[in-house]
Amino acid sequence: MPLPPRSLLQFQLECVIDELLALPDLDPDARDSLLDHLAVNPGRPDLALLAHIRDVQDPAELPPYKNGPTPRN
Repeated sequence: MPLPPRSLLQFQLECVIDELLALPDLDPDARDSLLDHLAVNPGRPDLALLAHIRDVQDPAELPPYKNGPTPRN
């Protein structure tokens, strides 16, 4: 299946990922995880970064997810 056209978001994520990978003090396991997800999701930095975050983030540390806008009183 051909890759979709590259979007602005993909370009921005590639820049962020490149900056992360360039950090000299980046945890080696985090670097390996991110590189693995990039290899599994070629051309989809959005999916790679989401998968990486899902794998390295402890769900207990995440704020609760609220679907939809906050109601006004």
